[in-house]
Parts: sequence; structure tokens; C-alpha cells
Amino acid sequence: MKTRDRLGLAVAWGVVPVAFAVFIFASYRYALSRGRLPFGESTEWMWWAAFGFGIILGAVAIFSTGAGETRVVWRTFFALCYVVIMGAFLFGIGLYIACLQGDCI
Repeated sequence: MKTRDRLGLAVAWGVVPVAFAVFIFASYRYALSRGRLPFGESTEWMWWAAFGFGIILGAVAIFSTGAGETRVVWRTFFALCYVVIMGAFLFGIGLYIACLQGDCI
């Protein structure tokens, strides 16, 4: 496994969920210190933007892993599996942090 492949996997499985969790936590702390919720009707797009950016970044990192050695069909399959798995995981992270801050659904 090349260094580029290791870096891609680290970004996809490590950096993306940690960065998303830090963003959600910081958003809650900032908004709650001002007496409001961070992702209301007018600012919910920021949650979705961070979610989408993380998913796309991770999928591209997974797709780039093994480039030239693995067939495009398999890399596409693994990237789509990543989107499903990490999408559920990031949603769970967001829900968990929201509940920790007293904003359970």
C-alpha cells in the first residue's frame, strides 16, 4: 500500500468524522452561548453543507485509493459503500452531539 493510499484512507475514515464532529460541537457551543440553537430554519443549510462536503471528500479519497491498481468498477463500488456507511455515521454523530447539548429530536 502506497503512502497516498494510506493518506486517503486516513482522510476518509479519520479526518472526515472528526472534522464534522468538531464543527457540530463548536456550532452548538457558539450558538448556545448566545441563547439560540445553531441549525434553525435559516441556518440549517450549514449542517447539510458540512455533511455533504465531508461525504464527498471521503468518497473522493476512497475512490483515489488504489488508483491504477484497482479497476474503476471496484473503486466506484467502495466509494458508494463509503457514502452509505459514513452518511449514517455522520448523521449519528450529529444526533449524538445534539443530544449532548440538550437538543434531542
